[in-house]
Amino acid sequence: TSLRALGGLALEVGDAEGAAGFYQRLTVLAPADVDALQKLGVAQGLAGRSAEAVETLRQALALAPDDHRVRELVRLLEGGARPAASREPNLPPAP
Repeated sequence: TSLRALGGLALEVGDAEGAAGFYQRLTVLAPADVDALQKLGVAQGLAGRSAEAVETLRQALALAPDDHRVRELVRLLEGGARPAASREPNLPPAP
């Protein structure tokens, strides 16, 4: 969708708050979209909103409990790390 593309572009230019806004709108339209929730969580984390990011990522994890990317992001954010500044976090492959 165009909101997803705009969120990705915002992240590419370093506008985490702008990206979070686009992804937030996307999750309102598609609340079960795990990818949108994951990207929203990353944008929130990059914007320094770690607690909100963890909450968002837990929503994604509830919808996709086997998604290793989301599980790893939650673990990293709970440990005080910030997600990678890219559209797809640099995470290890699934076991």
